[in-house]
Amino acid sequence: KIQNSESREFGAIYTRSVTEYDSLILSNIEISDCICSRSSILSTNYFLSLDSTVLMNNEARTVLLAGNNLSLTNSKILFNQSRYEIIGVSGDEVNIENTLIAENNGRTCIIGHGSTRFDIPSNFRIINSTLANNFFIDDRYKIYSENANLNMYIVNSIIWNEGNGYTYYNSSNNDSVLVAYSDIKGGEANIRTNGTKIWDDGNISEVPLFADTSSGDFSLSNDSPCVNKGTDLFIWQGDTLVNITEYFGSAPDMGAFENT
Repeated sequence: KIQNSESREFGAIYTRSVTEYDSLILSNIEISDCICSRSSILSTNYFLSLDSTVLMNNEARTVLLAGNNLSLTNSKILFNQSRYEIIGVSGDEVNIENTLIAENNGRTCIIGHGSTRFDIPSNFRIINSTLANNFFIDDRYKIYSENANLNMYIVNSIIWNEGNGYTYYNSSNNDSVLVAYSDIKGGEANIRTNGTKIWDDGNISEVPLFADTSSGDFSLSNDSPCVNKGTDLFIWQGDTLVNITEYFGSAPDMGAFENT
């Protein structure tokens, strides 16, 4: 656990690599109540893998900054204050799975994605995750990408945030976005792209009815419309995005947490 630290420049964890092939793997850690006035709470240009990680009650320019590929699984990013986006990432492979990103305040968006490698496709997957009750001063979009060759996949997820900005925005005509079995505030109209948009099966736009958001509990109440509305298997163009073998009820739930 890293707690109650303060840094002007480098945050709680700050690493820089001499090659793009290095990796930083963190598991079962908590970074909370830290302040970084000029940089990020956690910043690296390695390939970054975070599992069972909690980032909570921090203040920074950006809470999490990954200059290369990012894997974020079984984690929570809660009650943070950011002067820009909550997560900034520049990799060609971004995977967010079984993760809660909620009750954060910032200026621009939850996730800002950009890549300097426009010659190859980038893949961005949000699977069985909950992005909810995040508030931003510039209420234009929640997930924003500058990449001109991005494949965005949102499956079995809940994206339900404060304000009326777009859930996802990409201005390029070379990108694609697929949404399936997810609860999206504003529905299909809040997914904006000049590229290819696939609004697939199982999507809804209904208040998720979380258990107790005031205490950070974003599990689903018994009456939630997201219970039993996910899918246990989802394959898209040969890529298995979802393969769940254990769940309660007739089908998996949308979001990061199963209702038991």
